[in-house]
Amino acid sequence: MKSEVCQRIASGIGQVLECDDLDGYTRVRTPFSYPDGSVIDLFVRDVDGVTTVTDLGETSRWLELNALSEKRTAKQHFLIDCVSRSLGVDIFKGMIEVTTSPALLAEAFTRVAQAAVRVGDISFTFRTRVTGAVADDVEDFLVDRQIENARNATRVGDSGKLWRVDFETRAVQRKALIQVMSTANRGAVSRLTDHAVSAWVDLQPVITDHSFISLFDDTVDVWKPEDYKQLERFSVVAFWSQPDALMEQLAAWEPRPRPTAWVKSSPAATAARYR
Repeated sequence: MKSEVCQRIASGIGQVLECDDLDGYTRVRTPFSYPDGSVIDLFVRDVDGVTTVTDLGETSRWLELNALSEKRTAKQHFLIDCVSRSLGVDIFKGMIEVTTSPALLAEAFTRVAQAAVRVGDISFTFRTRVTGAVADDVEDFLVDRQIENARNATRVGDSGKLWRVDFETRAVQRKALIQVMSTANRGAVSRLTDHAVSAWVDLQPVITDHSFISLFDDTVDVWKPEDYKQLERFSVVAFWSQPDALMEQLAAWEPRPRPTAWVKSSPAATAARYR
């Protein structure tokens, strides 16, 4: 199915795209990106001659992680509705979708991709927004140290949910998944940490040969010790202000059983650990 889907899309838009079969869908890496430079992936599925093109809610998730508030304004809802009507796409439960025939796949694919771009652009209506600067710096860090890496890696969790992780790395036969925890908005902290915890918990049962690393951008004073503690149970906590320590984690990690229970420590000990 993968090659057929890619051929149909390429024949319509004149470009060969990266495709992978993933949990009943064909994941297609588009030439488009969100405002912070993150690549937009779309997903295609054929069932009984009916083709569905969807972003599986990735655009909505990106928008939420870059918002100051969990609630969207009336203006933002209006802009999203305008995108839906002008491009003829369905936006339902956070997912951008088009159902079409196989012959019209390329045209539907283009509309969903354009909708993802335009919905992502709504972030410019936020008072402040997260940029991809820290992730860019992390990528430069990995390249400078000759660590093989893939940005915006996607993995299917134990629940069947698709997760996007900022980096997958391979160093001296050791592999890691890295989630960059970066925001300048205190209001976004809980959503970022909850999302990372959910991802690590769902990925743990199916990915046992990778280290999980939550990399905090501690150059911005928005994090509290409890944020680190929340992620420490399910991942290695690293800090962008300590790149040498991060390098040690990437180079020295070996597979080990995941923790199944939290061992409590005193508040004083926890606070001292993260000073």
